[in-house]
Amino acid sequence: MKFEFGSLGPIEHGEVDLGKLTVFCGKNNTGKTYVSYLIYGFNYYLSRAIEKEYLLEQLYEISEDELTINLGELYQNKDRIIGNLIEKYMKCIPNFFKVNKEFFDGFQLKVSAEEKIDDERNSEIKEWIIDLLNQRKEVENIYEEGKNIKGRFTKNVNAMQKDRIIFVAILFAVYVEQFSEAFIPAYMLPAERNGLSMFYKELNVNRNNVLFDLSGQDGIETIEKNIAKYPLPISEYINLLNSMDNIETNDISYANMAATLEDCIVKGKFDIEKNGNIRFIMDEDLKLDFHLSSSTAKSLFGLDYLLRNKLKKGCILIIDEPEQNLHPDNQRYIARLLCKLANAGVNVIISTHSDYIVREINNLIILANRFKGYEKLMKEYGYEEEELIAKENVKGYIFQEHMIDEVEVDGEGMKMDVFDQVINKMNEASDDIYYTYREVCDDDEQDSDREI
Repeated sequence: MKFEFGSLGPIEHGEVDLGKLTVFCGKNNTGKTYVSYLIYGFNYYLSRAIEKEYLLEQLYEISEDELTINLGELYQNKDRIIGNLIEKYMKCIPNFFKVNKEFFDGFQLKVSAEEKIDDERNSEIKEWIIDLLNQRKEVENIYEEGKNIKGRFTKNVNAMQKDRIIFVAILFAVYVEQFSEAFIPAYMLPAERNGLSMFYKELNVNRNNVLFDLSGQDGIETIEKNIAKYPLPISEYINLLNSMDNIETNDISYANMAATLEDCIVKGKFDIEKNGNIRFIMDEDLKLDFHLSSSTAKSLFGLDYLLRNKLKKGCILIIDEPEQNLHPDNQRYIARLLCKLANAGVNVIISTHSDYIVREINNLIILANRFKGYEKLMKEYGYEEEELIAKENVKGYIFQEHMIDEVEVDGEGMKMDVFDQVINKMNEASDDIYYTYREVCDDDEQDSDREI
């Protein structure tokens, strides 16, 4: 899926084409979080865009309990359907970011994906609509008649339900190949996750208090004074934490990744009690309240919970600064875990300032070439086959002042020279400082010897 945009915060123009693993790098305040929010919001919006007004009236007809979907009109208007939905999403952007509309004056957005040839795509659209309608117990006797799909609603289905059922079937069909990711949940672990994981209950309670205050005469003033402005990814992360339980429902492969996270990085396990309190278990004799756990545990709790309970194949997972609070050795571990997750079918997007993470991903790209002797290297340094990631599955972007540059990804990894420049400059400064200091010290010692 490809996003092309203009006038997005500090970014005058940018293009991002997502891979199975997408890496954003760059200096502070260059727009990495803006793009992460944009991608998250797009999936959030489309997964909930189930209002009749977003479709064209001529696409379908309901007469009594009979339904007709006009495939000819659908084929001719699918670009307009996509355009209408993106236009509606753009209008939601200020609310998702929690800013005034004027902040997004001039904002432009185009979202696209690789298209198939028309005949093949039209056939897929038809098959998907029929298949989706056949899965609904409210619809029966689905059949084709010329360029139409026809069927009958069962009794006791109201008009709103009828519109929604048809809308969802058409919308899924139009997007199934082009934007299939949009109908599978997206999750984001924001940079603020440490504090959110600590105070999610209080943040939720504060909203309830605001609603309670509305009963007074100064309700509007109370809102303006007390309510917190949470961008969509942050408010949804708070909602996730307030709705969590301790039931592990996920695929065993993702649960195993959570176990790796706990064993290799966190050095403990999380327990969610019935009252929603989080406990951190280091061993059987040491169970800590969450606020006493390490900053590493606080930072990675959300990822652990998603691995055990939420992530599915096809999901999008966005992590802002996965290196937060991690020792360099653990930064390497998290890079390997994220590559394993991408190989298991989750679309991973990270924004990072960590040279360790980028270099470890590059190690995994190089090892994926499976050159002579790679098995020995993997055994020596503890790599696993599931962690190796093919170069064609990785996308890298450097955020510069007002623009975004895609970096080359080849068999030797991502060419992220943004870190190399800083490291080389630091090494040069360190050498210059050290050897100048040593020269002065040596001169002082020689002067002292001469005085003796």
